[in-house]
Amino acid sequence: MFSGAAGSASNTNRNTNMASHQEDFSADVNFLGTIVKLQECVQQAITQLNYDTAVFLSELLYSECAPLDKTHSHRLESVYLYSLSLFLNADYHTAFDVTQEFKNSSHAGVGYIFARCCLRLSTGLHDAVVTLLNLLKKKTVPPSSAMNALIFLPTVATIHCLLGKLYRNLDKTQESALHFSEALNADPYMWEAYVELCNMKATIDLKKLYSIMSRQSQFSTSSARYRARNGVFKSTPYKVPNSSSSSSSSSSSSLAFPQQQQQQQQQQHSQALMHTHNTPLAPPHTTTSKGQPTNSLLNKANVVVSTLGFSPFTSKQHTASSVPKVNNKGKVLTTPPSKLLSTTNFKTPRNNSNSNVANSTSKRREQISFSGIKPESSNGILTTNLPSFSSLSSLHELMYNFARILKASSQFDSYRALRLMETQIPDHIKNVMPWCQARLGKLHFEIVNYDMSLRHFKQLRQMQPTRSEDLEVFSTLLWHLHDKIGLSHLSNELLETHKDKPQTWCSLGNIYSLQRDHDEAIRYFEKATEVDPHFAYGYTLQGHEHSSNDSIDMAKTCYRKAIASDPQHYNAYYGLGMCCMKLGQYEEALLYFEKARSINPVNVILICCCGVALEKMSYQEKALQYYELASELQPASSLAKFKKAHLLYIMARYSVALENFEELVELAPDEATVHFLLGQLYQIMGRKKDAVKEFTIAMNLDPKGNQLIIDALEKCHLQE
Repeated sequence: MFSGAAGSASNTNRNTNMASHQEDFSADVNFLGTIVKLQECVQQAITQLNYDTAVFLSELLYSECAPLDKTHSHRLESVYLYSLSLFLNADYHTAFDVTQEFKNSSHAGVGYIFARCCLRLSTGLHDAVVTLLNLLKKKTVPPSSAMNALIFLPTVATIHCLLGKLYRNLDKTQESALHFSEALNADPYMWEAYVELCNMKATIDLKKLYSIMSRQSQFSTSSARYRARNGVFKSTPYKVPNSSSSSSSSSSSSLAFPQQQQQQQQQQHSQALMHTHNTPLAPPHTTTSKGQPTNSLLNKANVVVSTLGFSPFTSKQHTASSVPKVNNKGKVLTTPPSKLLSTTNFKTPRNNSNSNVANSTSKRREQISFSGIKPESSNGILTTNLPSFSSLSSLHELMYNFARILKASSQFDSYRALRLMETQIPDHIKNVMPWCQARLGKLHFEIVNYDMSLRHFKQLRQMQPTRSEDLEVFSTLLWHLHDKIGLSHLSNELLETHKDKPQTWCSLGNIYSLQRDHDEAIRYFEKATEVDPHFAYGYTLQGHEHSSNDSIDMAKTCYRKAIASDPQHYNAYYGLGMCCMKLGQYEEALLYFEKARSINPVNVILICCCGVALEKMSYQEKALQYYELASELQPASSLAKFKKAHLLYIMARYSVALENFEELVELAPDEATVHFLLGQLYQIMGRKKDAVKEFTIAMNLDPKGNQLIIDALEKCHLQE
């Protein structure tokens, strides 16, 4: 009896335990289902750019997972999705606070968002570097659930690129260059890494970069064929990691899709190819004892900051190898030098290199012919008159050519960059891609071909009226052209849409600078640097205006701020040199000019400035070598030709000076100074009629200098 009662009680307890386990299991399944569903909803909101919804749902997910252990995969995934939603919604401080506690976890996404917030807020940069290096060191793989990997998880290339930016902000140029190189090794299509390396003047092995692109292109083709054969060509919005899932994600395996096993099998078949495409976090490349990766795209010894200048006496022509290998970040901008270059009354023409540009860009790529395709119907979609791209270059070849153009531009080899743009980039891309039009505008601006530069910038404005990038160059171009109406129109448009951009205030400052209202111009240029304290060009423009006001100390301070913001900003060194010229400090001025020329070795104005400083120091022969170099680099430069001819005249080399002045008259027919000096040379050479003719032309061009010209005419008539 008692035994029967005990057995009945035991059965009752067993049934109760089973029911309790079933309830716990059911609760676990419901809990897990809620988490997975929330993850799906958050990712869907993000992909649809519904960031407010993503923030709310991810906050709910974050709270739902709060009871879990801090190392649990779902807890870490909730932190990642919450911080990602906050970051995309521009709430960087909150995202920073959320990720700070979990930055050293095994989840790559959390550390990645933490580092992104540090870079955005310019705080905790050292912690961000340590976090990312630990992710690489631990060979961390993005955690995955049984469904799909979370969106926006970083790859090796992304991590290295972010490390490069962090080191750049820490002024660690060598480490920054190495990580940008590693980013390109992992993903040769990461354009921003290549841009940063070019700004640092790092010499990249483009052939190696091209070979990496070719291998990835071959992988893409073979992978596409494999997927087509196996019926897996359908794309999904999320990426599945290439490696196996971590043990922490096994808790959600019961919710796997039926297709998951098939997808895993397909991934195993293509695993040999997947190591070069969308690479997950993997161990960093091996390094040598000097710290440079053995397979780095950087050539050996190219990660050392170079401070060596250039001398015209060793070579008459500079090549790309003459440029410093690596330096800090820089911008390819040109400041208005003509308003500071006051060593002579001769004015540089606004457009003095049309013929040279025409010769260098005469060869153009043939128009690409699109052959029409016969109308075919596939799923109700007509494919009539679709273009045939058989004649187009492959993607890796196209990217390779863009890399060559950017490299030439960063080394100020404008003519080479223009030739590459005209001959290697298809017209249908070059004519409609805003980057190409902006680059062409800046390249023509660098070689003082203002008409062509204006044409490309106007086309850029038609393509993208709301664009602000590169418009500081456009506003300076209008300043050079004395186009007050165009400058006012540009400033008004920028003021309506981009009050938070420094380009807007630079454009406004250039208006007042053109009106010689230097104080008001300074106010607007200061506003530009308030909006962006790292905008070096704004400080340089302030320095120019202070120099025009003869506030030399203030000008020097502004130029030094520009150099602190961007050590590669050669315009600031030019400004410091001109300040020293005004103070009669010619040796110091020459040092600044040479420093500027070490950054931009083919700038004719900088070379002429070096010559002027040497003239002031009575080194006429050396100055003449500089002017000859400038004339060889840019034969159509009237400034270089005038400096050379005038110095020959001073040195009493009249025959050679006469030849140069006769050539100069063809380049600058409207310059009274040129005709006057040519008349004096004719007078010295005994050619009285030619001298009278030139003096008469000079008198008509410059009525204010009549007395000087009249005295010369009288002497000419008295001459036997």
